[in-house]
Amino acid sequence: MIEAISINDTLLLRMNIEIKRLKLEEVRQILTITDKEFIPHLSQMTDIQQYAERLSKFAKWAIATLNHTLVGGIAYYENTNCKQIYLTYVCVLPNMRNSGVGKLLLKFIEDHASGFETVALEVNKSNTNAFRFYNNNGFVIKEDRGNRFLLRKNL
Repeated sequence: MIEAISINDTLLLRMNIEIKRLKLEEVRQILTITDKEFIPHLSQMTDIQQYAERLSKFAKWAIATLNHTLVGGIAYYENTNCKQIYLTYVCVLPNMRNSGVGKLLLKFIEDHASGFETVALEVNKSNTNAFRFYNNNGFVIKEDRGNRFLLRKNL
């Protein structure tokens, strides 16, 4: 667990970020709470129950909390064969967007990516804010997948 400090204009945040595995019910709660924050909604793209089962079984999480309240998180898979970290779920709650939480979460993942060469993720083309965020944080388009882009960043 680390304590991170982010300064965005005059806003100062003290938050904890930690990597851990989450239980099925914890994952299901996070996915349900954040469902409508995705474009399109997460439940329109996947079966939330099945996704929660996969994430609780195989993914690691970087969870950001402020005063013991969830403010954002990243679920990711480590592919040691191709030395890549794949971000399968990235979300910052609306009231914490543009405060540096997402950037801190990405940096946290990168700082803990010893032995990995790239970080990759998919973003829906219609989610222009997310695409801009990833682009501003060093991700580039590697592949056009119809309604999504595969983005990658070298570490």
